[in-house]
Amino acid sequence: MPTPRFLWKKKLSPVHLYDNMTTIIRRITLKDFVQPIVYCGRCPTEAEGSFQVYTLVDNNVNTTIVDIQKLENKDKESALKTYIKIFQRVGTGEPLKDMFDGTQYHQGHNFSYKGNPISIWRLWLAGDIRVYFIFQDKNILILKTLAKRKDDLSQAEKKHLEDIVKKFIDCQKNNQVHIEDKS
Repeated sequence: MPTPRFLWKKKLSPVHLYDNMTTIIRRITLKDFVQPIVYCGRCPTEAEGSFQVYTLVDNNVNTTIVDIQKLENKDKESALKTYIKIFQRVGTGEPLKDMFDGTQYHQGHNFSYKGNPISIWRLWLAGDIRVYFIFQDKNILILKTLAKRKDDLSQAEKKHLEDIVKKFIDCQKNNQVHIEDKS
């Protein structure tokens, strides 16, 4: 199998998720991370019944890619391995709790917003990379990809994740979420 290489070359601009009240999310697939030869040209999430994975978009920039670009080189490789594993597993459509064990997949942070409990989930699949996300039904929204040398989130990281989720919930409630499907 050829060594996977990142598909993005240029540095992307910083992300400003709070500039307007519309949230844009984009469906992402393995094609966004590696060349088709690595996975035989078909992303596992293209199968019927699989989970769909989305990223936030700001100024037409995939925020997941921006997060990965900010990582150190060794962490970038772990991030790539992590996302390959995510797409391979969620393509099965099985419940997340059945795909990953308790150390790989669990609640990363909980908070309450407008009287409702909110769970931000965490995946740890390679190296020091943690992927934080929310999901509903078979839709996963990636919030942040971080290199974590310790398990606990800092207060600033918790607040940042909460702010992203709150904005998404508010936009969703007001029908201000635009979904792009670039598959």
